Amino acid sequence: MSKADYYDILGVKKDASADEIKKAFRKKAIELHPDKGGDEKAFKEVNEAYEVLKNVNVTTNLGMPELVEILAVFLVEILSKDLMDSLDKMLILILAVDLVIFLMEFLAVVFRKIEVLKLKKAEMLK
Repeated sequence: MSKADYYDILGVKKDASADEIKKAFRKKAIELHPDKGGDEKAFKEVNEAYEVLKNVNVTTNLGMPELVEILAVFLVEILSKDLMDSLDKMLILILAVDLVIFLMEFLAVVFRKIEVLKLKKAEMLK
């Protein structure tokens, strides 16, 4: 199942916050719970959607924007000091850009692996 399907299952937008996803999940879970006369297959789909989206949402929200902001604040602080010559400042800036690129690639791989593991787990539970 694709991520887009998960958003549809929970009835939330693709840019929904973690709280919106959680509220939608709880509402659907109560509505579809087998003990309350709901459809067991639909209930399992809602659980699967929530398990995938809650992790994707958390990792995305804690991802690159915050890291870039932290790095930018650090760079401004370092580069505003007169402790280094301009060559040292340029080297720090180059290293910082390399670090951001590395982190973006690393996080993309981690997010993909998390999603694949969640999908495999969901397949095993079926």
